Amino acid sequence: MNLRTPIIVALLPVISLCLSGCSAHEDKLFTLLKESESGIGFANTLHDNDSSYSFINEFGYMGAGVGIGDFNNDGLKDIFFTANQETSRLYLNEGGNHFSDITRKAGVSTTDWCSGVSIADVNNDGYDDIYVCVFGKDLKHRSKNLLFINQHDLTFREMAQEYGLADTGFSTQAAFTDFDHDGDLDMYLVNYLLSPGNANTVHPRDRSGFSPANDRLYRNDGDSMKTGHPVFSDQTFAAGIKEDGYGLGISISDFNHDGWPDIYVANDFLSNDLLWQNNGDGTFTNVIAQSIRHQSYSSMGSDAADMNNDGLPDLVTLDMLPESNERKKTSYSLMNFERYESERGMGYEPEFSRNMFQLNEGNQTTDGRSIPYFSEIGRLSGIHATDWSWSVLMADFNNDGWKDLHITNGIGRDFINSDFLEFSNSIYQNDQGMEAREKQIRQKLASLDNVNLSNYLFQNNGDLSFNNVSAIAGVDSKSMSNGAAYADLDNDGDLDLVVSNINKPAFVLVNNSNKPSGQSPTHYLRINLQGDSLNRRG
Repeated sequence: MNLRTPIIVALLPVISLCLSGCSAHEDKLFTLLKESESGIGFANTLHDNDSSYSFINEFGYMGAGVGIGDFNNDGLKDIFFTANQETSRLYLNEGGNHFSDITRKAGVSTTDWCSGVSIADVNNDGYDDIYVCVFGKDLKHRSKNLLFINQHDLTFREMAQEYGLADTGFSTQAAFTDFDHDGDLDMYLVNYLLSPGNANTVHPRDRSGFSPANDRLYRNDGDSMKTGHPVFSDQTFAAGIKEDGYGLGISISDFNHDGWPDIYVANDFLSNDLLWQNNGDGTFTNVIAQSIRHQSYSSMGSDAADMNNDGLPDLVTLDMLPESNERKKTSYSLMNFERYESERGMGYEPEFSRNMFQLNEGNQTTDGRSIPYFSEIGRLSGIHATDWSWSVLMADFNNDGWKDLHITNGIGRDFINSDFLEFSNSIYQNDQGMEAREKQIRQKLASLDNVNLSNYLFQNNGDLSFNNVSAIAGVDSKSMSNGAAYADLDNDGDLDLVVSNINKPAFVLVNNSNKPSGQSPTHYLRINLQGDSLNRRG
């Protein structure tokens, strides 16, 4: 049975970028489609002047996610967008890079503040399902995550409660993989904590497992309840997942090549990142202190892939270090020597405010354990400063055999502007009530402009260095971009991009690698994975 889950592998590098000899519509690596061309008009619209919402901190601008899957098994990739204050949207791929909105018919409308989305065949019936993380009802009250189960006719049924996955934490992202090697998909859930008052206050680490920001690990127990579908059980404590954090990103890979999937969690603010090494017995050990010597301070998105083709998975995490000198001077840096020493005294690993590129150097033996060891080379590679960044995708966008980097950028209000922080601190030090303080801060924020920034595309030079080709590749439109995903939307053998924006239509970027006029197309291999009876999609 062909389940049409393609993996594209570049075989022969022919061109790097389509810079000449292309048609007028294809003179760059990517072409941004208009809504009239793609049929996609989704925008993650925020009503940030609505007094019923608390937009006095950056939590309201963390954006929403993008999920791509073939929901009707027709060989064409469809797109799901989550939304914060509007309904999420599902677009059906009709071919020719044109999509139709089937949200209402499909039954996947949402009313909560949705964040990340994960696409997986959760019940192993050969059809992609949709798991949506919910960041609370209104940035204040808890609400359940959503699981839309595919009914095989382009309709879905919400069944998170029945499957045991209706988590009520302030969730940002989930990842499905087989953690225990029993053949079915388990789930790791990344949680956040809506507590701006102490997000950056140095305090002892919470390793009790009871923190509201503690992540969750759910084990797939199969049809143990005889319900006709799998049921998941919370194994967080049994697995040893006991670290709180402001989680924003997750990457799954076998970092130490022992055959078991490990977990990297990118944590925002004070909390350290986590590297959960799979012990192969249902438990995990956080080995980040031994594996990584330098972490991003405010880790946002993360991704894992082999960037130098040595067979070892590397890591990239994002932070908020501006590229321009002007924004460096006007932005406030939380990190200084006194704070660094204070954090170290509380048991935190070293953190620095910049993107990190963790090069996997192989394993080392520490305390009798074989763990991966990474060298941080973000500055050397040239990808360390991309401003207020959210999503990083590591993939070969020009089919030259080397994985590149795409990074989204932008924020609704400049919360780290030095003048604003000085004003905010003065307000909180006066003797007014909280309501009066927040009103003044909202008024000040309303006077600030949106921080629309260019997204980045870094081309891999094959020597652990990268060139910023954002402009010549056609991905540099200024925006407040958050979630992003890639897939071959038009089945032409190269990877297209979909980017979710705040208060601006989503970017649907068609890759022109295999469309240059007068040049040979790049070569690729499409693989459809077929698994066993427990995991049909392999």
